[in-house]
Amino acid sequence: MKYILFTVDGYIIPLAEAIGKEALVGQVHDVSLLSGDHTESESEKEQRLEVDSEAMVLDAVDLLRDMKDLESSEYCVIGDSVDLLPFLEKALKMGFKTLYLCDLTQESTDAATTLLEAKSKAQEKAIREQMQQEYDGKLGEEKQQMSDEISKIKQAIRNALV
Repeated sequence: MKYILFTVDGYIIPLAEAIGKEALVGQVHDVSLLSGDHTESESEKEQRLEVDSEAMVLDAVDLLRDMKDLESSEYCVIGDSVDLLPFLEKALKMGFKTLYLCDLTQESTDAATTLLEAKSKAQEKAIREQMQQEYDGKLGEEKQQMSDEISKIKQAIRNALV
């Protein structure tokens, strides 16, 4: 399997470096092409596009254009932000079926890279278990926050009816 990785801020680039030559990376240069309302100054753009990487990083528009010449069944397409939906939708229309969208942060990218660099199955298993525990903890916190919000809404409704 080969990989096409789309990014806005470069969070997925360390993952591309860990994958090696089987990864093509496209970074969005023009934020107006993203879903949502995005603006940035020239200095913000320059800073965002400043990449210190061994991976070859192309403009996402150029990569998308070049994808028409690739065998879609050989590639997994991944976007590291929900704002990349327009790019993944175009890939889908081009026949790429294996698409993933994950909202990455630097923390999650570092964890994925660590996992790829695991030296043994036992080390990989231990890393996966640790990641699952961290995820379960965050999920529990989110469920509690949602429950608290629902309780507040119910109380506000009760107060309004009285």
